[in-house]
Amino acid sequence: MKLKHLVLFGTLLVAAMFWIIGCSETTPLQPVAKMQTQVGLAADQIQWIGWKPEMKSKLDVTADPQEALGKSIFWGFDWKIIPRVKGGVVGGEITFGNLVEVPAFAFPEPIRLIAVWVYDNGAAGVEFFPDQTFTLDVKVTLSYANLDYEGDPQDLHLYWLDETTGLWVIVPNTEIDEINQTISGWVNHFTRYQWGF
Repeated sequence: MKLKHLVLFGTLLVAAMFWIIGCSETTPLQPVAKMQTQVGLAADQIQWIGWKPEMKSKLDVTADPQEALGKSIFWGFDWKIIPRVKGGVVGGEITFGNLVEVPAFAFPEPIRLIAVWVYDNGAAGVEFFPDQTFTLDVKVTLSYANLDYEGDPQDLHLYWLDETTGLWVIVPNTEIDEINQTISGWVNHFTRYQWGF
């Protein structure tokens, strides 16, 4: 039992260390100001979309993503340590088709912790964290297959939360893949993302 607690403590300690390293401010190698140039909307000005009832039952709505770092499998949550020189993908099946693709050299540190958390706060959402900025844009892909939405996918917008203003901003230039039921966009930082119209 003590060994199990020691392993869990060690895992959380290493994750916390990489979290701190990954949260350091960086100076972009190239200008990536796409997301900061748009004006946002207040949450009550957007029609949010929720999860299908069967999806809600799969999510542990009381879970804290910090708790999930110590578990081997936690549906709706995934994390990895990404090496700078290789990049990598976090998310996928365990996060119900929601993921982020980090290209090589997207940050200056040798490694970073990257996590994806699918949540329900009355609206369907995905959070990529820890909050951090990248020197190259990363690709977020969000699946709308589990949304309680029967309308035209072309009418969906992907919004990100500007935590400094509290406003929600549309991710520009998104690509909708109706075969795989996903919306993808290139972003330069992490925050919360939700679907709306």
